[in-house]
Amino acid sequence: MNLLERGGTIKIVLAILAFRKRTSYTLPPVLQLPPARLLASLMREYLFAEIAHTLMESLASENAARFGAMDSASRNIDDKLELLQRDARIAWQEETTSDMLDVVTGAEAVNEG
Repeated sequence: MNLLERGGTIKIVLAILAFRKRTSYTLPPVLQLPPARLLASLMREYLFAEIAHTLMESLASENAARFGAMDSASRNIDDKLELLQRDARIAWQEETTSDMLDVVTGAEAVNEG
């Protein structure tokens, strides 16, 4: 099994970012932070945002490609169905014409004989 199967991509991203679940979403703003720590935190958040953005674009692109393929398949099915219905109408019309000719031929044979 390669790393891209079963959510391997997400595991790699989380490992890179050393993601930790936050216990509170209402943390007070940090007003005083050493520059090195601030920069490291900002880089981690920026990297997380960029990777999340890339993953979302990838998913959107994949879904668009799938939608296009399904749309094309649907149009192909509709075209094939239309051709089959036309062929069925032609076959029915030919059968009806043949039956009518048989009746007319039979009637003429009865009238002559």
